[in-house]
Formats: sequence, C-alpha cells, structure tokens
Amino acid sequence: MYIQNRESYKDDIKEAVEKLEKSVPKINRLFDSENFTYDHKYNEKINEFIRTILVEEFEFRHHEEEILLEDNKRFVDNGGNFWIAFDDEENIIGTICLEKKENNIGELKKLYVHNDYRGKGVSHILYDELIRFARKNEILQIELSTYKILEAAIKFYIKKGFKRIQKELEQENEIYFILDEV
Repeated sequence: MYIQNRESYKDDIKEAVEKLEKSVPKINRLFDSENFTYDHKYNEKINEFIRTILVEEFEFRHHEEEILLEDNKRFVDNGGNFWIAFDDEENIIGTICLEKKENNIGELKKLYVHNDYRGKGVSHILYDELIRFARKNEILQIELSTYKILEAAIKFYIKKGFKRIQKELEQENEIYFILDEV
C-alpha cells in the first residue's frame, strides 16, 4: 500500500513538473541587431504586433497609423538596438528597443509582450538584453515614457529601479521615468 502511494506521489510530481514546464515561455530565438543584420522584413510584423497591443487591447486608436508606418530600423541606424522575442512558430511574443540619444543617454522604447506571455519572464529577458547592451555601449542613463493606463508596465519599471520624473511639456496621458544607474 505504501509503495503504491509513493508511486502515485511520483506521478503527481512528474505531472506538476510537466505543467510548470509548459507554463514557462520558451523563447525560440531572440533577434537583436548586434548579432544579426537588421532585416526590414520584420518591420511590418513588429508594427502589427505593437498595433494589436496598443489599439486592440488598450484602445489607443489615435496612434494606429503612426504605429503602422514606423520604420524601426532608425533605432539601429542611430547606434541603438532592437530586440524581438519569438516563440517556436516564429511568432513575435515580445519587443524592446533602445534609442541612443546624446550625452550617453538612451531611451527605452517599445517594450511590449504578447498577452499570453505576460508574467512569464519575457519582459525580464528582453530588459536584461537591453541593459547588457547599454552597459557595453557606455549608456549611463536611460529614460522612458509610458501611458498612465499601463499599470503593469509602470510597476515593472519601478521594480527595475526607474524613478518617476516630471517633464516641462508632459502629455496628458503619459508619465516619465529615468534610470540613473545602468
């Protein structure tokens, strides 16, 4: 009787481990312009991915045309970088970008994660890549702006050490953050 229960217990543990493994995101490939030549074929997919999140999920309809027309190669061309996380079927599941500014300042942009992958570490993986790149390229400070409605993103940035700042010409629905120690 004890052995049967012990075997059942092992099966329960095996089943729990399998469920856990299925819940953890498996990022098939992380594309970044540092290791690969930026391929403009991703531009349309990136823009559609971001549009789906901002317009369909958060109803930022006034940005739709701007999102779809964005040329993401500009971030790479100015010395920044763009990362894309893919799933096993080559679907984009997350993005993040660092735009290089003057005086060793960078701006974090386009951190978006597909709804099915939120809370599973994708944003942390992307963010860690951005920080690694920033340090390697002597970026000393990172700025960002986000929408007030994106509460999970705001919590993420604060957890990563960003501090809220005030800007002279603040947009009504946006808030601004800065990371002084990269």
